[in-house]
Amino acid sequence: MFCPQCASTRLRRSRARGLWEKFLKFFGYRAYRCQEDDCGWRGLVKTRKVGEKLFESMGKRKMPLILAIIMLLVCFLLYLLLKKLTVL
Repeated sequence: MFCPQCASTRLRRSRARGLWEKFLKFFGYRAYRCQEDDCGWRGLVKTRKVGEKLFESMGKRKMPLILAIIMLLVCFLLYLLLKKLTVL
């Protein structure tokens, strides 16, 4: 990984500042800082795909269960929506 300002390879991870950077961590963006004395660049770098860490930690066996739960929730929400529309 290279610094976009000085092209140095001396980048290190930086702590997320504020809610926006913490929110972007889920989408694969991480804060980095250049350690060159004359540069000091700090910014967000895309390091992984959306939700990759979440799905890696769950493993392959739990994926069908999670998909089934999501499908049930969608069906339930559609049921509630249709019920509300028929009452009107």
